[in-house]
Amino acid sequence: MRPQLNRTAAWMPLSAVILCAFCLVFLGLGSPAHAASTNNPCSLLTVAEVETVLGTLLVGPPFRASNGEPSTTGDTCRYEAASFHAIEVQVDWADGGMMFGMVAGTAGLADAAGLKGIYMLADGTELKGAWDQAAMFMCCQFNALHGDQRVMIDISATKLTAKDAGALADKAVQRLDQPLDVADDLGVAEAEARDATRPVIASACTLVTRAEAETLIGAPLTAEPDGSESGCTYVWTPAGAEYQEQIKLMVTWRGGFAEMRATQSAIGMGLDMLADQGLDLKQDPTAPDLLFDAYSTSIIGVMGVRKDVLLSIESGPMSDTAAQFLALAAAKL
Repeated sequence: MRPQLNRTAAWMPLSAVILCAFCLVFLGLGSPAHAASTNNPCSLLTVAEVETVLGTLLVGPPFRASNGEPSTTGDTCRYEAASFHAIEVQVDWADGGMMFGMVAGTAGLADAAGLKGIYMLADGTELKGAWDQAAMFMCCQFNALHGDQRVMIDISATKLTAKDAGALADKAVQRLDQPLDVADDLGVAEAEARDATRPVIASACTLVTRAEAETLIGAPLTAEPDGSESGCTYVWTPAGAEYQEQIKLMVTWRGGFAEMRATQSAIGMGLDMLADQGLDLKQDPTAPDLLFDAYSTSIIGVMGVRKDVLLSIESGPMSDTAAQFLALAAAKL
């Protein structure tokens, strides 16, 4: 498998500086079925195993997916819970050592250190599994190598921990030699029906109109909002000022939960580095209202997810106005 690039970036230039070093993302059942093929990524975990770790029921059968979208030939298996929270599993059935080496930095490092079957978390907790080597990529992608096969458990669209991901990876690795018999089309039709209920992708400018923006800002815009599906820019001149200000609303229409968690992780790393320099900077996950399924604010800006759509504004000192923009946009999803 080749590494897959992350979905549309949710942040603007300042956060891009923090995120640039982490842009590579590696992309996640089963009950007996007919017309199964070999190398099906949905053949390594049962529904019960995933639901036990998630602590909730799936909304339908797991399904093969490509870049998050249902596909009978997809290289990922997606286990979807309510509100499009999901665990994804990807498998390299051959040449997994090469991919693992890209994740871990140096293939064979764990064996050389005498850590076969063990992965050490940052807090010192030891995870034990049937893998030969294990490595965590960023916040949310647990990679387990067994022989020359790699299993990756992606928990970015959930609130699960690395320990949870490791437990699922252990079960998946143990089933590599005897995978479940799973049909390639299992759950695909149901997943397509759920996808049809997602918010319709449109210009980001439809989420906050010119009139609404002017009311929030308390000043007329200098021009019509300018944007596309991924973002909309609002520009105005403050009363009595000779300069212009602007707000840019960014929208990630699909995969918002995963995008937000990955972004929060990268921002957190940047803030931790600043904290090492004596600056006490943190992310605040407190949402201003009940519109959002997830929400966060920091020195960089505000971001929130509703219906798996990520809304974000790199606001700087205008965080209150940005929060109002986000709330108005979220209400229209």
